[in-house]
Amino acid sequence: MPSSPSSQTQYYPPPGFGFSVAFARAETTAPPSIAGQFEEVAGVEVPDDIGEVVEGGSNPYFHKLPGSARHSNLILKRGFLEEGSPMATWVEQTVGGSWAPRIEPATVVVTLVDASGQPLVVWTFDNAWPVKWAISRLSSSPGLILVESLELAYTGVSRTAPAAS
Repeated sequence: MPSSPSSQTQYYPPPGFGFSVAFARAETTAPPSIAGQFEEVAGVEVPDDIGEVVEGGSNPYFHKLPGSARHSNLILKRGFLEEGSPMATWVEQTVGGSWAPRIEPATVVVTLVDASGQPLVVWTFDNAWPVKWAISRLSSSPGLILVESLELAYTGVSRTAPAAS
């Protein structure tokens, strides 16, 4: 027997503008701390390396075989970071300084939240470290803010849904 329209829950895709980004240094057991507000998170993808094998003989066929997954770099964008913040220091030690200091990876947690602030999806990026830091172009146009972009390499990503309460 079909259910009535009033008993069915309609699904609405969540908006992509409610999210937080938190960092935790790999050496600590402290929970991740919010690293300020980011205006954009990009690069959350895991493309598969596909290998092609040509069939022998006179057959003009080739086979596509799955390869290993490769992670894209995670890209975070926000207003320019002031010097002295823990995140700025971490980036400066890895990207801006010499390669003499040991690279300290961090766990990066990106959480998508709903309109009431409840977590919907959590992506955890393991062993992340900065590989690129850039700022937007400088312009005399009024109303533009200076945006910095931070690119992070990482070794693995997992996606979890928080337990329903």
